[in-house]
Amino acid sequence: MRDLLGLPLPMAQAKLRAAGLSTEVEISRSPRRTTDEGTPRVVRAQEGLLTVCYFPDGDPANEKSE
Repeated sequence: MRDLLGLPLPMAQAKLRAAGLSTEVEISRSPRRTTDEGTPRVVRAQEGLLTVCYFPDGDPANEKSE
């Protein structure tokens, strides 16, 4: 599960599905951030539960290479 840390949530979920696993998702955020803006990244991975936080960076899945 440690290999999921730092990954954008959709990428982490795809890896889990490929391994035949499913998990719940818990969102954590700073009290100062009231919206879910940015990239949801895995910050904790436990059996059956991924905790994600939103980071103000670009999601590599949405970036186009030149």
